[in-house]
Amino acid sequence: TATAASPYTVLTTDRTVLISGTDTAAKSVVLPNPATVGEGFDVIVKDVVTAAANNITVTTAAGLIDGGANAVISTNKGKLTFQSDGTNWHIIA
Repeated sequence: TATAASPYTVLTTDRTVLISGTDTAAKSVVLPNPATVGEGFDVIVKDVVTAAANNITVTTAAGLIDGGANAVISTNKGKLTFQSDGTNWHIIA
């Protein structure tokens, strides 16, 4: 899914979310509840424009991300891969 919407809520059908847009605002992405998507569900969140100047903050509808409340993509063309264990999210790449 390519989107400039912010916040963007990841769908269970998403495997890759490309964050685009030429505006000058930070972006946000919300991962679904890990219990809803189940263990093993993974999704890539990738910047395609300007994350160095306009960070992308990833949060979750429930649980934690690597033990914290969020993860931030702060490099141009940066990406993070998230995987659910059914309770929380883990950054695996």
